Amino acid sequence: MKTKIILLIVGFVYFLACFWLEKIPFFWDYTTLSETAQKINLQGFGLQNLSLVDSRQMLLYGYYLSACWTVFGKTLFVSHLVVLPFILGLTYEFIKLSEFFNLNKLYIFIGLLLLVADPTISTQIILMGFDITLVYLFLAALNSIFQNNVKMLIFYMSILALFSMRGIMLLPVLVLFNLYFNKYNLKLLTFFSIPLFLSLIHLYIAKSGIAEDSSRQIVSLEQFFRNCIYIFWKICDFGRIFLLISIVILYKSIPKSLKVLLLLLFVFFIFTMAPFSNPIGHRYFMILTVIMIIALLISIEKLYFNRQVAILGIIVCFLISGNFWLYHVKYGNGWDGSLKVLSYFETKDKLDLWLKEKKIEKKNIISGFPLLANNMKTNLSENTDEFADRRTDTIENYKYVVYSNVCNEFTQQELNSIKQNWKLIKSFQNGQVEISVYQNPNNTLFQNSL
Repeated sequence: MKTKIILLIVGFVYFLACFWLEKIPFFWDYTTLSETAQKINLQGFGLQNLSLVDSRQMLLYGYYLSACWTVFGKTLFVSHLVVLPFILGLTYEFIKLSEFFNLNKLYIFIGLLLLVADPTISTQIILMGFDITLVYLFLAALNSIFQNNVKMLIFYMSILALFSMRGIMLLPVLVLFNLYFNKYNLKLLTFFSIPLFLSLIHLYIAKSGIAEDSSRQIVSLEQFFRNCIYIFWKICDFGRIFLLISIVILYKSIPKSLKVLLLLLFVFFIFTMAPFSNPIGHRYFMILTVIMIIALLISIEKLYFNRQVAILGIIVCFLISGNFWLYHVKYGNGWDGSLKVLSYFETKDKLDLWLKEKKIEKKNIISGFPLLANNMKTNLSENTDEFADRRTDTIENYKYVVYSNVCNEFTQQELNSIKQNWKLIKSFQNGQVEISVYQNPNNTLFQNSL
């Protein structure tokens, strides 16, 4: 099947899917993206919006999303549809990279199916995740290295430098891999001064956000090693464990260039994430997953057919099952990394409807992330009512607390106190998602409000 036909099929299927996806709102960190894009929409596209930059993202995607809203309308349908160019770009670059390693069309098609089967990649596509754009840009830069196209490499690296902090962090991986693969001398490092300069501008603009980001602190040596284990777990999680095992077993069949790239990426993840206290998300490792899939397909190509079928069958089963893996709440579940999150949105709608029927105002309720985002940030509505944030206030000061197993912020001590001492007045459950409303036993003002 020709690349153009594959791209047409992918584009058509995703376009049709958007009619269903328009009921999926912004979620998790992407509510910040929605908020930023809406501010740009109101304030215009001038440089004054640079003040909106925080430590997690640059305005590049925010400007893009806002521009699309201006032309096509500020709707969830449009918000999902504008991800399509990057899905097509990711698909194209994946095919291009696979062809560089002489994979035939059948194996490339299998590789695309594995991408869709991966819980995190498919979930990020559904959630309008701009990390899909990050994967696309990295693959495009990688293909530029394999083609020895310095101009295009600098172009994609420059966009990465302006895209996000993790985009900046990926630049050393690309520089080192380029030096390895193309045997460039040190004089040619001057070509990388452009993305370096843009990275410095990005860091300068976002410096206040970085300084205020309390979640990104240097950890102790003990916690560093714990984070290393945590990173390994995230890489293997949601069914990817058998993919990694297969890579290890078939390691000798993997091209040396991909071995070097995998090593560079793994070292990159260790030294850019493990030393810090900020949460480590499954989506951060999607680039590694894509490279592992290509390495797998290359390594199994020479195996007997029945062994290929067995390995691929087991991997697909593990990946699909990953959408249902649920851990104890104290370990966190990376809800933006698997399809089990889809149950959350309907459950949250039921909660909002019940609160409206009971005339309970959100200002009287305290909760945790991601329930904190108001409907303006998530559904693009005009409703800005939102819960109080347990990170900045005391639970006992409020009449009600809304807790969900999707919230990873509540401490075990807080949960025990709420479940033992507070009165459960309503509970919603859908799939693996639970949302509960508790009433403060020490607050008698609303004892008869239900």
